[in-house]
Amino acid sequence: LDMKGDQIHAIAFYRRAIELDPNFAMAYARLGAIYGNYFESELEYANKKKAFELRDRSSEREKLYITGHYYCGGNQMQKCVEAWELYKQTYPRDVLPLTNLTAIYLTLGKFDEALKDSLEALRLQPDSPLNYGNRADVYMYLNRLDEAKAVLNDAARRNFNDPGIYFSLSQIALSEGDEAGRKQADALASAEPGGQVMVTFRDAMLAAARGQLRQAGELIKRQAEVATQIGMKENPGTSSAYFAMVVAFFGEKQQATQHAGAALNLSRGPFAKLFAAVALAQAGQEAKAQALVGEVSKSRPDDTWVQSVFVPATQAVTQMNHGSAAKALELLEPARAYDYTSQPILFLRAQAYLAAKRLADAEREFERVIALRSENPSDPYASLAQLGLARAYALAGDKDKSRTAYQNLLALWKDADPDVPIVKDTKAEYAKLR
Repeated sequence: LDMKGDQIHAIAFYRRAIELDPNFAMAYARLGAIYGNYFESELEYANKKKAFELRDRSSEREKLYITGHYYCGGNQMQKCVEAWELYKQTYPRDVLPLTNLTAIYLTLGKFDEALKDSLEALRLQPDSPLNYGNRADVYMYLNRLDEAKAVLNDAARRNFNDPGIYFSLSQIALSEGDEAGRKQADALASAEPGGQVMVTFRDAMLAAARGQLRQAGELIKRQAEVATQIGMKENPGTSSAYFAMVVAFFGEKQQATQHAGAALNLSRGPFAKLFAAVALAQAGQEAKAQALVGEVSKSRPDDTWVQSVFVPATQAVTQMNHGSAAKALELLEPARAYDYTSQPILFLRAQAYLAAKRLADAEREFERVIALRSENPSDPYASLAQLGLARAYALAGDKDKSRTAYQNLLALWKDADPDVPIVKDTKAEYAKLR
């Protein structure tokens, strides 16, 4: 089941294997890997840590696999890359390090390395849906959508039982405005419960990107229900906290606070806390935000995303609240090595540049956020970045570019909730340019 892409149903079999042999290190490692794919970070790390503690009961090759997953599960990114590169050098004909390095390099924005490893992984193991999905992801990040679609259609013809294949096809259809293709791919992805979770969350983000926050909130609740039904413990809270962060950047401070609280009632996982912290800081609840990041920072002292990205991001939002854009930019500097594919952090830095009147830098960062739409066409931060560009052009005195940017955004927001603060501000700003 696992190798065919049906990871949700594989969980029960790995658990049974561990019941039969509590010292089965590779069963813990695979279980941890699956939980990681569904953003269950606490279950992911607990199982990978257990595998690491039992690694001496494994073969040399399995030790390398377990070590790589252990460091990645704890988000110790430098050690994570080093471990998988050592595995790749030691066993050059083994596909596993190539598959994992592809995903890691994508996260780090090293697309050339990711493409090279994905090509070799698919050559070595052409019957793996994961390798098809990884290669397609690389092409999507590179905005080579025709090549991504060809890879995914090849995978679909092989009848892999992997909802991620059809979800990626749906994302491409969304990028290309192919509504019929998106609906067809969504139906195929949603046939599996894990795919239904992905599709529902994506639809929530798409509604938010269009300024329809009420509809987005209803979809987030539905996604949490589906995720809970299939045994996900952390995912519902993490997704809800991410939505709280989005709502906060749309200027809905009271709603952001409510959604953050609801998210934390669903999960006290690290990323639920981190996303909620950014939301609360943006909403002016700075003491609560700092308390949350303090908890996560203390429990995960070696976690790169915690220490170098989200703790500084929360602090940067607080500085922005108090008019110190320069200090916010200084705080965000450690994140620069890791935020190539993180739309919220890129957007926050762009906002800080805009507040500091560093307009060329702001335009560049907003454009980086928008460029990520080729891989993630539904993320609301691309819409917010479009507004940021319009404002940057206006401050730079380029009324024609600013007017066009506003028009493009208002076309996207034509059915937006009329009472959303940032939507009202956008219409008022555009009216002044006309």
